[in-house]
Amino acid sequence: MGSIQIKKNHHLGRTEAHRRVEKLEPELEKKYGVHLDWHGDRADVRASKLSGELVVDDSQLLVSLKFGLALVPLQGKIRSALDQQLTRALA
Repeated sequence: MGSIQIKKNHHLGRTEAHRRVEKLEPELEKKYGVHLDWHGDRADVRASKLSGELVVDDSQLLVSLKFGLALVPLQGKIRSALDQQLTRALA
């Protein structure tokens, strides 16, 4: 099983960072089949062969993902694509 952890610092405040990440959801769903199920400032992340959570706080965004062996060869690409999208969203 593979895993990815991403921590992004921001200066947007919790509400604005949350809003910007929510705006990514349609693109993540369309491109990757990723669904976010929000519970306050925490979201359960679900996709085929992938699960995890995303947490937004006042100065950070934390993403923790776990995925099956089939996705391990793509771990670097998944991490890079997600990191780029989050960087753009929080800029």
